Formats: sequence, structure tokens, C-alpha cells
Amino acid sequence: MGIGIRFAAKIATKKAAEALAKKADRFSVKAVSGAADKPNKITSNQVVRSVPIENIEHGESARPGGKLTWPGAYKTVEKYANKKTPFPPIEIVADAEAPGRWVVSDGSHRLEAAKIRGDTEIPAAVFKEDLENF
Repeated sequence: MGIGIRFAAKIATKKAAEALAKKADRFSVKAVSGAADKPNKITSNQVVRSVPIENIEHGESARPGGKLTWPGAYKTVEKYANKKTPFPPIEIVADAEAPGRWVVSDGSHRLEAAKIRGDTEIPAAVFKEDLENF
């Protein structure tokens, strides 16, 4: 199975996208520059936890037009996958309609790279108010 097929298979569901949109006011806004994936800084209302990859879905980055569909996205994923060091935390929010499930708000390249490396968990910044879903 090619890496492109894996991306296509992980496009966010409508429910996950809606849950992400409901929480959009909490996200850091980033300019679209085509630059390499740069992680957000952890804020005072977030904590970092190790989260099972199988419980995380992509947000808008995997949807048509999202960062994972841009030219060069695979190179960024491969760059992360080839690193021997831990990834910076991704940012996730609780899926309001699926307890125990999470949606990526920042870090889709790192999530895909972790899957390629065979990681089973990934560090993730979680909003404190979402900890009840953990």
C-alpha cells in the first residue's frame, strides 16, 4: 500500500471535521506559507500526553486542499519519518461525538510520519478542558 493511499484512507469524517470546527476558536492561527511543518508552542491551557495513534484522526489537513495534499507534503512526512529523535508534540482536540477519540489540529505530517515509523503512540498537546476525554 503506497503512502498516498494511506493518506486517502485517513481523510477526516464529517463528524470529526465538525467537532474540529466547533473548537476552532481555541487554535493558534498560522499563515499558509508552504514552509515546513512547524509545531505550535504549548500554551498554559494545554498539557502534553502520550496518545495512542489509533485513537487519532486527521483534521482539515487531510481534506482536499489541506496541507497533506499540497505538493511536497510527502517529503515533509518522509523527513520526519527518517528522524531518530522523538517528534515535537502534535496538537489534538477531543472529538465531541466520539469519546476517547481525538482530531489533529496541528501536526498531521508528524502523525503520518509516526505511522510510517511504526510508532504506536505520539506526544500530543491536549487542552486541559479535554482531559476528561483522555
